[in-house]
Amino acid sequence: MSKQTVNVLLVDDSSTIAQAVTAMLYEDALLSFKVTHAESLGAAVAVLREQIPDVILTDLVMSDTSNLQAVEGLRVCAPKLPLVVMTGTIEDHEMALEAVRLGAQDYLFKDQLEAGMLRRVLVYAIERNQIQLRLKQAYEDLRSMQDQLVQAEKMISLGRLTAGMAHELLNPLNIVIQGVNYFQNRPHVNHTDLEVAKTITDGIERAKYIVQAAMRFSEGKLAKCEPTKMRDIISCAFENVHALISRQNITIRKDVPQDLGEIEGDKNALAEALSHLLTNALQAMPEGGTLTIRAWQATFENRSGKPGVLVVSKMPSGASAIACQVQDTGGGIAKEHLSKVFDPFYTTHPMTNSQGLGLSLARSIVEAHGGALAIESLPGQGTLATLYIPVPSVSAG
Repeated sequence: MSKQTVNVLLVDDSSTIAQAVTAMLYEDALLSFKVTHAESLGAAVAVLREQIPDVILTDLVMSDTSNLQAVEGLRVCAPKLPLVVMTGTIEDHEMALEAVRLGAQDYLFKDQLEAGMLRRVLVYAIERNQIQLRLKQAYEDLRSMQDQLVQAEKMISLGRLTAGMAHELLNPLNIVIQGVNYFQNRPHVNHTDLEVAKTITDGIERAKYIVQAAMRFSEGKLAKCEPTKMRDIISCAFENVHALISRQNITIRKDVPQDLGEIEGDKNALAEALSHLLTNALQAMPEGGTLTIRAWQATFENRSGKPGVLVVSKMPSGASAIACQVQDTGGGIAKEHLSKVFDPFYTTHPMTNSQGLGLSLARSIVEAHGGALAIESLPGQGTLATLYIPVPSVSAG
């Protein structure tokens, strides 16, 4: 039966200590210890660039370090690896304890080194580190599940609120439409009046659609799914925000290929989601700027967890999608705000009369299509908002 190999990176500027440690680890009935010796912190960092040991055993003070610099440097270079420190004598006990507080798993005194103890400390350090990593991952998974439950509760609350508001809003909107129809049917109405009446009617119909859409999407429902093109969705979205664009000093740049494939979805709903992304971008540039919109055939990669990135997704990494990205040259989103941008009624633009529902509704629309929505932003660097809608799979003939 072959022995399990334990790779040890030994960091110590004393060749005598290195030889003694290697000799102590040489003979073991169950494990085979392979020792790589680095004589300084710099040499250890170079080794870590080339290989990943199972455990690091380091001296506290060496020729190129003082105090706890070795521990701090190794924790920066290899934060997930177990670290055991060695110190000269028991008089250095306080420094050894401080090393443990900085993340070391254990400590040993060189004047008390013994083979059996050394092997046990290294093995236990590896096992404790693995347990800590699993606990950390479990905690992060629990936090993620908690965030999802909180978001689900918020969307349920939004759905209930919207359902209650819908009846109150739709009735007066219908009355206004009746009034416009009466105005249109009066005798001797001129062409200009008819155009104004049509504009009012179109606005009211869109308001009705928004209320009804909010009800559907808070429940994860779609009105109508059919083959549609991203170019048409983008054109519809720009029509929705035309008035807002015309009031600002905004340069529009578009990169939307003619030959993009079709997606399966609710065209009006997706245009509404994209309208919210465009509106947010415009609100981020009150003094003017450049708004860029791109679309392309993409392979979705969930980059959630990267600095300045927030992703909500119903699709797996590696899935084929049509992506549409809105980029602004505004001030960006601070870290403390980024995690909240999908929350209902949360807004970073209080001076624009924003109600903080745009991104929340956009999220529901995209998730109802089985897609993903990513926000990337750092203060002072503008914002990228990208929605991904899955491409229908082609059945084998």
